[in-house]
Amino acid sequence: MWGPMAGYFAKNEQVALTIVPLEESEQDKLPFAFSISLAVRKSDELLRQRLNAALVRKRDTIRILLDEYQVPLTDSLQKSLPFTVEN
Repeated sequence: MWGPMAGYFAKNEQVALTIVPLEESEQDKLPFAFSISLAVRKSDELLRQRLNAALVRKRDTIRILLDEYQVPLTDSLQKSLPFTVEN
């Protein structure tokens, strides 16, 4: 199950669940951990700047929401970090 959904559903279970990330597959070359991003048209520089500024300004609020919904996060090397969801 995709990490953000797994964290949300694990949080709502009656028992504590541990979310364990899948390891990257050397055979398939499929990444299992990746950054969430957004995009704008290349020609829309003003919108890009405004969105980037909003993300910086709202960084703490975004982090609180990610934590509240138990969205699994990665370290700076894009490695998924296991965690236990306590209800």
